Amino acid sequence: MWVVKLDGALAHDKTLRDWVDELSTFGGGRVIIVPGKWYGSGFIGCMKERWKLADLDAHNMLVLTRAQYGMLIRSLSPLLTPVLSANDVRQVLQRSGVALWMPLGLLREAPDELTLPDVSSDSIAAWLARHLNAERLILVKTRPFFRHADIAQHVRDGVLDGGFMKFAQSLACPVNLLHKSELSQFHSMLLNGGCADTLSDAATPLRS
Repeated sequence: MWVVKLDGALAHDKTLRDWVDELSTFGGGRVIIVPGKWYGSGFIGCMKERWKLADLDAHNMLVLTRAQYGMLIRSLSPLLTPVLSANDVRQVLQRSGVALWMPLGLLREAPDELTLPDVSSDSIAAWLARHLNAERLILVKTRPFFRHADIAQHVRDGVLDGGFMKFAQSLACPVNLLHKSELSQFHSMLLNGGCADTLSDAATPLRS
C-alpha cells in the first residue's frame, strides 16, 4: 500500500489531471490518495488571527477544505473510490481499486496530536501511512526543493510542516518527495518498484 499526498497547490496547476490520470490508471490495488490543504486555508489562518480561534476549531475548518479538494480530485476520475476509514481503504485495494481518502474522520471534539498548529497535510499523510502500515509514503510537491536535504532542512525551508519529523520518525516505511514535474519517475516507481531518493533525519535514517 502506497500513500500518495497531492499538494493542494496542484489544484491551480495543469499537471493535477496528469497525476490523477496516472494514479487512476496504474495505482489499482496499491495506492491511496491523500488530498493536501486547499483553497481557503489562508482565509482560515486570517480568521484564526482575527477571531482568536482555538487550534481545534482551525483544525476542523481545515479538514473540511481538504475534503473539498478530495471532491475536486474525485471529479477528475471516475476510477477513484472515496473512502473514510482504514477498513474502506483495504476493501477498495482488495478489489484492485484506487482509494481517495476523504479526511472527515479527522474532525475532532477535543485536541490531540493532529490539531496542533504546526501539523499540516504532510504530517497527516505520515500519520495515515503509520496508521495503515503503508509500504511507502510519497509527497508530491509543487515548490522546488533541495533533492538531498534531510527532513530538518526541509522543515527549515518550509517544504515540510514543523510537525512532520515527529510523525516521520515513527514510520516503518520510506518517504519520498517528488516534484510535480517528476511524474515519469513516479510512473517508473509504480511499474518497476524502483526507489527514488528517500528522506532521512540526520539522527534516524528512514528505510529505503
